[in-house]
Amino acid sequence: MQSTLSTKGRIAFIDALRGLAIVLMALDHVRDFFGPTTFNPVDLNATTPLWFLTRYITHFCAPVFVFLAGVGAALYGQTVSRGILARFLVTRGIWLVFLECTWVSLSWGVLLGGTVMLQVIWALGVAMVALAGLVYLPRWAVAITALFCIAGHNAFDGVLAADWGNLGWLWSMLHDKGRFALGPVKFFILYPVLPWVGVMAAGYLAAPHLQGDAQLRNRRLWATGFALLALMAALRWSNIYGDPHPWSEQSRGALFSAMSFINFEKYPPSLLYLCMTLGLGAWVMAVLARWPESRYRWLLVYGKVSMFFYLVHLPLIHIGAALWTISRYGLEGAQAFRNDTPPADYTPSLALVDGVWLLYLLGLYFACRWYGGVKSRRPNGLLRYL
Repeated sequence: MQSTLSTKGRIAFIDALRGLAIVLMALDHVRDFFGPTTFNPVDLNATTPLWFLTRYITHFCAPVFVFLAGVGAALYGQTVSRGILARFLVTRGIWLVFLECTWVSLSWGVLLGGTVMLQVIWALGVAMVALAGLVYLPRWAVAITALFCIAGHNAFDGVLAADWGNLGWLWSMLHDKGRFALGPVKFFILYPVLPWVGVMAAGYLAAPHLQGDAQLRNRRLWATGFALLALMAALRWSNIYGDPHPWSEQSRGALFSAMSFINFEKYPPSLLYLCMTLGLGAWVMAVLARWPESRYRWLLVYGKVSMFFYLVHLPLIHIGAALWTISRYGLEGAQAFRNDTPPADYTPSLALVDGVWLLYLLGLYFACRWYGGVKSRRPNGLLRYL
């Protein structure tokens, strides 16, 4: 049975994929707060396969989320004029950047340390503003822009923000993550925007191909996924281009060598990172598109109000982790965690992470279902920005 347009013009399998991305993202954030480690989970010299996998599967969230934002923009553009679409993208993009600099940074706790973190919501907002200009261009020009941003940005891996002198902050925003200050405010850019603009533009271009004949759409999704993964494998095997960190055989065995092969740079997302995540994302979308809506209705609850989920889940996870830490290790122990020096008797537990993640998903399910009902009754108000 093929998925069809759900109520009020939304495409059900797209909302389901967005819901899956947001659910996996919550796992990553629960791991950050309830399972902090003294090592990077993708550091092959220190990690374990399970910690690596827990972090790795969440890599798919940001590319899918940004790509589907481009799809959503194109679908909205089918119902309004180009000018209305562009204005909406600009206002929503600026709103998202504002949220990143205020609510989101405060939810992470970094504002308390005097630094604004520019992460995925910032990149999403800037990419929307960029897309507002791209919608006035012919499709071939948008395609060239997307190709350059996604496939060409790794050619500039050797260019550092320090090479730009006083304009280093601009290159940090575009490609080389880093820190800068504007007056008394300090910023840390974790998500340089150049490749994310390409991902959103690709989603904008893909939207018409996700409509119409179901069999043709699914063939395109499977073929696109295969092409992206084949390109990733060929480039990775050769270590010629596409990621700043070449893979190598690992002394810890074949499994760790395989982990090295798929361990790509996320900040900014390399070409190989995007081939892997968007390629598999295309396959997941093809599967969801063939399923009846009843199989993934629970994902729709999250996917239809994904921004609401994002803005609510971060402070809830942070507060919950703080209370759990204080109850177990006291105020001094909580401060030790903030200083990245956990108590000597602390051992990170993936079982705890998974259990807490499921509890949060259960609670947020009911919150998202309530908010989804409110939003559906006011589709053209300010709530559409959330």
